[in-house]
Amino acid sequence: MSVGDDGPGILIERISREPPPVRPVMFSRQNTGRHYSVVNALSTWLEVETSREGARWMQAYRRGMPTSELHAIGEATAPGTVIRFEPDPEIFGDSAFDLAAIGQRLQELAWLHEGLRVVYQGEPLTTPGGLAGWASELAEAPLEMCLHVCDTAHEVDVEVVFAWRGEGDRIVRAFVNGESVERGTHVVGLWTGLARLATDMLGSEIGVDRTTERLGDGLVTLARIGVPVPRWTGWRREEITNPEVAVAVQQLLATAKLDEAQRRFLIARLM
Repeated sequence: MSVGDDGPGILIERISREPPPVRPVMFSRQNTGRHYSVVNALSTWLEVETSREGARWMQAYRRGMPTSELHAIGEATAPGTVIRFEPDPEIFGDSAFDLAAIGQRLQELAWLHEGLRVVYQGEPLTTPGGLAGWASELAEAPLEMCLHVCDTAHEVDVEVVFAWRGEGDRIVRAFVNGESVERGTHVVGLWTGLARLATDMLGSEIGVDRTTERLGDGLVTLARIGVPVPRWTGWRREEITNPEVAVAVQQLLATAKLDEAQRRFLIARLM
């Protein structure tokens, strides 16, 4: 497997000045390069090639330990980093990659990071319409109305799409810092914010349960949340607990600017 990017490259000068026992710091110490280090520890072999400031550098590893010194391999025409690795069959057994699952995850990341160019197996992944376009794709039917909110509050980046098709089960996809997280304060903020918006439109308290009951049919919800310091429940990071996230999401939804068509659609659903 080969994974590459066109970022600035790894800061080689700082690493190469360390004494030899510390030199492979980016790939053999979990606390200094978590994602790289985990892949390295779980691979039969791994090679890292990075280009920075006009030079290409390389180092090789086997089962987490360096098998070569960090060394220059030539000039670079552009910055970036490429990681090549093979999953260790002693750990995983059958190490065949699920190409469909990889493609699906990369497509998710492309939708979530508008403007990011993702190429998989030589083909660029397209994301027409951003999150609203993704909601339309998930709906698999013409949309009757779409509400799109994107802003920052309390240092939390929030992008939410509520899209309604004619009918069907409710679909909710929520992401925190690019990871799928279906429970937590961000989801609480989604429904409390929508309920506050509904209350303001109707002029009377409606509550979360009635709001979700009336608006849930045919609803597709996508939420992209960026949190500087997320707080998680459990080591599997299945739920986020930051209270400011709920406040930010609720505030931005409750104060969303609706046009007349959106207002009429929601009132008709709520009545």
